[in-house]
Amino acid sequence: MEDNPQSSNYVDWPDEMDFPGGGVVVMNPNGPTDFGIGKYAASFTDSIGGCDMSFTDTAARGYAYKADDPRDVEYKFICTFEGIDPGNGMSISARTGHHTSDNCCQGFAYMFNVDPNTNPAEFRFRKEMWHVSYHDSPEGHFTHPVANFKLVGHGKVGMGFVIYNKPNTTDRVVLEGWFNPNPTADITNWTMVKRIEDFPGNNWGNDGGQCDGDSDQVGTWSGPQNRTKTNSTSGSVTFEKISFREIDPTRALDDTGGSGSQPPPPPPGGGGSTPVTVSPVITYAAISPPSTSVGTTNPVGPLGRVSRQIGQRLTNAMVCPDFNARYGPSGWERDGDTATQIGSTPCTGAGIDTKPYPDGLQITTYWSNSANACIAPGLATGTTGTNDNDVTNHGGRILKNPKIHLIFWGAEWNSRTLAPTMNQIIGEVRDKLLNTDRRYFDGIQQYGSPGYPQWGSTGTGTTPGTGTGTPTTTISEPLPFCIITNIPVSRDTFGITGVQATTMILSEELVETQTDPYVGNGFGEGGGWWGIPQSPTDPIRDIGDTPCDIGPNDTPDEYPDGLVVMAYWSNSHNNCITPGIHASDQGNSTAITYHNGRVMKNPVLRLIFWGAGWTTQTNPTKAQVISEIQNKLLGTDAVFFSGLNQYSGVGTPVYGSSCQNSNIPYPSTGTSTIQSAVNVIKDSIESGLLPLKTNSTELRNELYIVFMEKDRRGFHTDSNNQLHEFAGVHTAFKPSFTIPGS
Repeated sequence: MEDNPQSSNYVDWPDEMDFPGGGVVVMNPNGPTDFGIGKYAASFTDSIGGCDMSFTDTAARGYAYKADDPRDVEYKFICTFEGIDPGNGMSISARTGHHTSDNCCQGFAYMFNVDPNTNPAEFRFRKEMWHVSYHDSPEGHFTHPVANFKLVGHGKVGMGFVIYNKPNTTDRVVLEGWFNPNPTADITNWTMVKRIEDFPGNNWGNDGGQCDGDSDQVGTWSGPQNRTKTNSTSGSVTFEKISFREIDPTRALDDTGGSGSQPPPPPPGGGGSTPVTVSPVITYAAISPPSTSVGTTNPVGPLGRVSRQIGQRLTNAMVCPDFNARYGPSGWERDGDTATQIGSTPCTGAGIDTKPYPDGLQITTYWSNSANACIAPGLATGTTGTNDNDVTNHGGRILKNPKIHLIFWGAEWNSRTLAPTMNQIIGEVRDKLLNTDRRYFDGIQQYGSPGYPQWGSTGTGTTPGTGTGTPTTTISEPLPFCIITNIPVSRDTFGITGVQATTMILSEELVETQTDPYVGNGFGEGGGWWGIPQSPTDPIRDIGDTPCDIGPNDTPDEYPDGLVVMAYWSNSHNNCITPGIHASDQGNSTAITYHNGRVMKNPVLRLIFWGAGWTTQTNPTKAQVISEIQNKLLGTDAVFFSGLNQYSGVGTPVYGSSCQNSNIPYPSTGTSTIQSAVNVIKDSIESGLLPLKTNSTELRNELYIVFMEKDRRGFHTDSNNQLHEFAGVHTAFKPSFTIPGS
């Protein structure tokens, strides 16, 4: 915040504020008092639809006011509470609009609240479904050891609220509450006091239908205001070092997009150069491989005993990672000194004779409150118990969708032939427990919805802290990709710029790649759908080529929400079509024919933003491109892909993930861009910016989209080694990847 924030264009200040200077702001509440922060906060009037805002339309659109309002944000400040009325706490709200009328749907908000008069301080998350209709989150009120005091009269503390849409999902929102007990002593000492998720079926709220939404509507859209409020009629709250910024939830705090040129953002008031010590709580389990069999009816061999131990410790850790409450409250466990976890008595011995899953995986049972018994989902219920065996939530963290990393300690693992071997254990965990038999974890969803563990990696070590090579395999598949510029070449000059130019170019390359991934025959697999070219510059005719990208039908089309696309050829219409806008039926055609090769029916899109320029460039920004693709092209305007079904059942792509890669430099202007783009894709996968799918079926469904920086020109060479400029291009390459621990 500026030293003199009173005239800021990003804050809507009420009359009850004083501005003593130095970036300090004092709120003197007299009943409900709040200020709002946002990109357009000072000029904002009403969200789209105002008090009659439709949740369904807003969720489909992705924003309540303007498309470039920040959605995923971190909002932090230092504050001092003095004389605030008991029972009137302070709330930080996000993704909201005006709250000036009753029964007003633009008043939807997610909130992080604190009561500064309780000892210890008490927190909660709330959802305001509409103004005025408040709902506490299912987690309810909570405290945290870092705030074990009354805030009123204590002095300066730090408050923070982080909210973002969960990556790789379309309907889940993550909320985090943060606290700093003494920012004067250490402004970097921030602790996340709780992290929760909202999702359909979470039953957080019951009256979203009033605003044309689900009863427990999830607010996945951006809003024009982010508010700080108290209902107190006396006292004051002094704010300083107010920090509000948009975040990328796919990146870590120190993630620089691969270039190393961008320092990690400092905390509020930090100078950016002060080292920050990260001290995470690491969850681990030690497993000793036995060499003997135990059991009666169904003997459990050495490999089965290892898989049983891993399953038991994994379910225990996911619902109660800190069962001794060493670093904060524990999670789901029983009260008592012994047998506190879901995998302990009465379930410790209850699974010895449990039959394995059909693929041979041996597991043990764990306690289920809802079944009142020890269970192994997919197999028979084990020992029954009483309500005394039920576990309860003690307010601590759980591990949601944790990544599993196996460490094989000792050089013996590299040459071990006695069961279980390293590869046997990897197979039991990666391919069975976390894959074909993942239903084993269905029963723990009753304990805070921890989700399902994910495969991470493996390693071996001969001494603590060292690692050596692990068994590897090589996977090699043709990978289709597109390169997209923001510069329509001369034949495509429609006066369209910014993100609309990007989606216009992308839409053509995307449908062409889905129907003809290799641009004709390639890699010994035949070809997709293409025809005889009508332009001498085209090697073949893809469905987006002439006449659909040049000539009398050469006009980009715009959907009502502003998404711009290009038409493509339809055999069944004998015409260029843009479903949802125009699809004039002129009969049938065989202009595009099938060549017995590969198509991509529902590819997973991996977006790569190439270069450091994407960090600061505008019109389009990286966030704008992602939003247009995820929320419009693949969302509200997915009808665009409906005409592709005639081509071997091709359908709508699926959004996967995005990254920014600045490791690979751009080639010199006037030279081919293709190989450099290939290097960008390979580097993004090998450096971990994008996932590497470890089986051929999944890898073949990945479609990589490389977005060049604004005003960068793309070039490729033809079969005669002639250089041509392109607005967008699609092709494929066949790399090899080494997969550890396979």
